[in-house]
Order: sequence, then structure tokens, then C-alpha cells
Amino acid sequence: MRLVVYLTALCSLFSCSIVYARAQPMGWSGNVQLGGVQTTGNTNSSTANGKFKLRYLELPWKNITRFSGIYSSTNGTTNTQSLELLNKTKYLFTKHDYVFGLLNAQDVRFSGYNYQVSEVVGAGRRLYDSSSQTLDVDAGLGARQSQLTEGKSSSVGITRFDLNYEYQITQSSEFEQHFSVETGVNNTLVKSYSALKTTIYGPLSANISYKIQHNSNVPTGTRKTDTISAVTLEYDF
Repeated sequence: MRLVVYLTALCSLFSCSIVYARAQPMGWSGNVQLGGVQTTGNTNSSTANGKFKLRYLELPWKNITRFSGIYSSTNGTTNTQSLELLNKTKYLFTKHDYVFGLLNAQDVRFSGYNYQVSEVVGAGRRLYDSSSQTLDVDAGLGARQSQLTEGKSSSVGITRFDLNYEYQITQSSEFEQHFSVETGVNNTLVKSYSALKTTIYGPLSANISYKIQHNSNVPTGTRKTDTISAVTLEYDF
């Protein structure tokens, strides 16, 4: 929660600055993020955090692939392990309207699930489009396969809602917010991802992010909500 307040304060501060537009390049582009901490002595602990994003834009097609992973251990015991892959393909039939196909797969240890995989198709619209800000909203239908840590597997139909907001605050700083809700007969999965990026030099940036994930149905003794706060270095290509 303190990180969210920090991000909000920074965005309020930067919003007083001059706004610069940054057009997305055609063809391939993307970035890599890496972060880690290791301690030795009375406590031996290590944390590794990595993210990868690959974008392809060739109108009327647009494809985004995201992969993220985090691992943490203390005195040889794993206490955090999270892997997630998302691929979303859009076809724009007007400047602001599109149809899409989405695949989202994740393995979040200690969340109560061994895996959760979703496939969705739907339609969306860019509700706001200015030189500095964009807001996309879309909805779709699909299926989700999942397995609880206790071994029970299921495959159900789902509806999914997505909200994606990007704000180019200044020439060297930007904010993004992604929010999604997947609802099925046995579980509702809610995710929120907030990130603030500030350029250090050229293609190298610092990135502060905060992720929330909530499952409405988990095994007894498992918390429904998980959060991840991260600080990483980012390289754009």
C-alpha cells in the first residue's frame, strides 16, 4: 500500500511537467527488466525478479507478449515463486476499435493453484487517445483450465474484462496500469499491475511496480490475495 501511495505522489508531481508524446515504433520492439537482492551472514536469502516484453506493430495488427518471473528463498527454503506468460493479438478494424485473442498462463506457488491457463476472444475499444494518454477497455469470452494444489483440476467457461491505461508523463517518465477480471463458475481471478518508469540514460531505465492478484476460491489455509512489489532496471530495444 505504501508503494501505491508513492507511485501516486510521483505521478502527481510529474503531471505538472511538460507532456511529451512518444509514438510506438512499427515492427518489433520491447524491453527486458532485471532485479535481485542477496544477503549472507545471520540470514542467507536471495531474490531474483525478471520481466520480458515483446511488441509487434504492423497495422492493422498488433501483438504483445509479456513474461514475468520472481523467485525468493531464505536459508535454502523457497518462499516465493511466480511465473506468468501473456500473449495478446489485436486486429484493428477502425482507429479505435478492435477484436482480440488472448492466452494467459501462470504458475504462482503458494497461491493455492498449481497452474491457471486462460484462452479468451473478444472485442475492445480505445476510449481515450491523446498525445500523452491512452485508455483501452475490452471484454471477451473463453475458457480457463486450473489445478488446485490439493490436486483437483477443472475446466470452465469464463468472461474477462480488461482495462489498460498508459500515461507518458514527461519525455523521461511514464506510468502504466493494467487491470483484469476473469469470472468463472468456481473462481473469480482479479489482477492489478501498476508501474512507474523513469529513464536513467538512453535505453536504460528504472522501474517501480506493484502487482495484486486475488482468487475468490482457494484451499483452506491459503490467503486469497497475493502482492508483489518490485524495483528493476529496464533496457529498451
